[in-house]
Amino acid sequence: MIWTPGQLTRLVATTPPHARYALLQLRLLSTGATTTAPAPAPTPAPRQRSRAQRPRARTSAEPSIPMSSSGPSAMPPSAPAAVPGPSPVVATTTTETEKPLVDQQQPEKKQPFSVVALARDVFHQVRFGLGKLGDDTKRAFEITWHTYQHKDTPGWHIARRDARTVTTAKQDWARIVPFGIYAVLPFSFLFLPFILRVLPGVLPSGFRGKRIMTLVDRAAIETRVTLSPVVAAEIVGRTRAARDSTVPNDQFAATLLDALVDRSKATPPLPVRYSEILQALPVLRSYANLGAFNFDKSVDLARLAGISAPLLFPKTRLLLRLSAIRADDAMLRREHFAGLTHDEVVDACRVRRLPVPLHENDSDVHHESSELTDQAMVQALAEHAKFTEMLGAADVSAYVLAKALHAETFA
Repeated sequence: MIWTPGQLTRLVATTPPHARYALLQLRLLSTGATTTAPAPAPTPAPRQRSRAQRPRARTSAEPSIPMSSSGPSAMPPSAPAAVPGPSPVVATTTTETEKPLVDQQQPEKKQPFSVVALARDVFHQVRFGLGKLGDDTKRAFEITWHTYQHKDTPGWHIARRDARTVTTAKQDWARIVPFGIYAVLPFSFLFLPFILRVLPGVLPSGFRGKRIMTLVDRAAIETRVTLSPVVAAEIVGRTRAARDSTVPNDQFAATLLDALVDRSKATPPLPVRYSEILQALPVLRSYANLGAFNFDKSVDLARLAGISAPLLFPKTRLLLRLSAIRADDAMLRREHFAGLTHDEVVDACRVRRLPVPLHENDSDVHHESSELTDQAMVQALAEHAKFTEMLGAADVSAYVLAKALHAETFA
């Protein structure tokens, strides 16, 4: 704002649009002339431009052109127009945030052995195992009390899952004492693979992880491969005396058993059916019953059946194992093999020494496969249940012979 003299020597406030007009006014006043500043040019209304006509954003490499507040039309004509020259070369530097994203996967560093970390893992495993033992024991007491209350109810029966919970709790309490003795020994974890070969059931259920069960399954496969030919030859060898019998059925059964052994020795081994073993069941009861085996042979039968610590009462424990499996198969038939989880199916096949899914590196023995589905395992359980339904409580030799010959189908 500039105060200039007007009429009657009064000062008039004039706001020139540009400093050039203020200088012109002072020049005219110094010569004695009077004039007023011209009205500023009206600002044109902004036009709507298309995207192609819009001015692009100025980059840091282009020189800036000074603009006045009244627009480009108010610039003095004496001011030369700025002509953009060639863009200068700007040196680019790569900072930490501007580095290209390259997928460079660094190899994982192997953690060094730490006694503190090992002690922490052992502590968590023991706490989990003891917690599971307590929960299973509490659940077993509830199921037992409920069973006692409904024992006289007609048509009531205990579910297989509840029966397995009670059985697992009993077995875990029986295993906790020898496991505790083994756990307190120095460097006991170094001998765990050897212990699982001799005592596969020494660990309670709460202390069995995937690695432990992999060792157990591999030990069971190696035991089956080693003992199956020996046990099959021992059982069938005791029935060869039936060839001299005057009963035609006994002669046929003895010949059939020899043929089954020869089929199992073929490369690859030919499948053996449960129904063929049932045809020779009378001969097995007469010539190869459990009482015909001495202590050493009974231990081999117990090892092949998957009994832990087979040196302790092998014949009695073989009878108990067969009785428990027959009862479990009866529950499965009653429930039509429905409602089984993956872990329950695998555990049932593992107890019966049926094929279970293994790791790819471990599936190199006979029919073991890493792609074994739950449906195939349930079908194997159904075939096994048909076989045990026709066995008696003392037909241990027939049951073990089916394991030695790798029988899986009924017909």
